[in-house]
Amino acid sequence: MPPLEEADLTDTASWSHATGTNRNNEPTFATAVDIACCWMGTATFAYDAQGEPVSVDAQAAVADDVELNDVLTYEGQSYEVVTISTAKSVDKKLTRTELGLRRYKGAL
Repeated sequence: MPPLEEADLTDTASWSHATGTNRNNEPTFATAVDIACCWMGTATFAYDAQGEPVSVDAQAAVADDVELNDVLTYEGQSYEVVTISTAKSVDKKLTRTELGLRRYKGAL
């Protein structure tokens, strides 16, 4: 049986890690990889790192080291990571990361 922090990660999303910007100041991404997640397509508000409220189109829980500005693609729609909150397991061995996602309009 998987650990509690990973037990509900039954969905799969494609994760594109943001690697920087090109000469046109457009974001660049690493090759996408599939990761396990718990997808929650609920639109809501969340708070960014500066404490400002931002609207999010979906939320997802992951066990990977996803960062701000990375892009997750789920069921053909791409979403940019705009908020992150993490929690460690009691024994500090596992981390569960909750992401706030906004529809991504750029190219991957």
